[in-house]
Amino acid sequence: MNPFRANNRPTDNENELLGRNADIEMLRKKVQRGYDVLLIRGQGYGKTSLLMSALNRSFRQKMAVEEQKLVTQPFEFPVELPSHRVLPFLLDKVISSFSTLDAETASQLRRTVAEERDKYTTPENQFHESISKIYEDYGYRIVFVIDNFERFSTSPEVTIEQHNLLRGLMDSQGIRFVLATNYDISKDSLPPGIKNS
Repeated sequence: MNPFRANNRPTDNENELLGRNADIEMLRKKVQRGYDVLLIRGQGYGKTSLLMSALNRSFRQKMAVEEQKLVTQPFEFPVELPSHRVLPFLLDKVISSFSTLDAETASQLRRTVAEERDKYTTPENQFHESISKIYEDYGYRIVFVIDNFERFSTSPEVTIEQHNLLRGLMDSQGIRFVLATNYDISKDSLPPGIKNS
C-alpha cells in the first residue's frame, strides 16, 4: 500500500499525493533543465502517481510553450512488439504529445511527420527524420516518459535489437528520457534473454 495516498489507485492530481511536493518539484526541475531521469523505487511507492501528477497535462503544456519540450504521457515500453514496430509506437507517442500545443503548431507538426512517413519506407528513417525535423526545424525536444521500466529490464521477450534500439535513442540529440522502475538497472541493465550475448 502506498503510504503517500489515501487509496491505491494512480492519480494525476498532485493535491491527492501526501508529502510528495518535494519529489514533484524535483522531477519537474530535472525535466525542465533537460536531464535524463531514472526514478528507482520499490513496488507500491507511488511512482506512477508521481509521474502522472508531476508531469500532468498542465505541466506538459507549460513545457511545450515555455521550454519547447514535448513531454509524453507516461507509458510502458512495448516489450511484446517486434523490433520493427517499436519506433512507429514511439513516434505515435510523440504525435500524441502535440496535443499540448496550439492547434496550428500541432497541425504543422502532424503534417511534417506524415510527410516523413510518406518519404521514407523504413521505420528507422521515418522516426529519425521526423524527430530531426521536429528538433531542427521547430526547435522541440522530445521527453519520453516510460513507467514500469522493469518490464524492459526483466522481460525474456526483449531482444538485443530492442535493447540496442533504446540505447541508441538515449544517445540521440533532441531526445531525453524519464524512466521509472522498481528494478535497479545499474546492477544489470540487460534483460535475461540477451545477457552474455
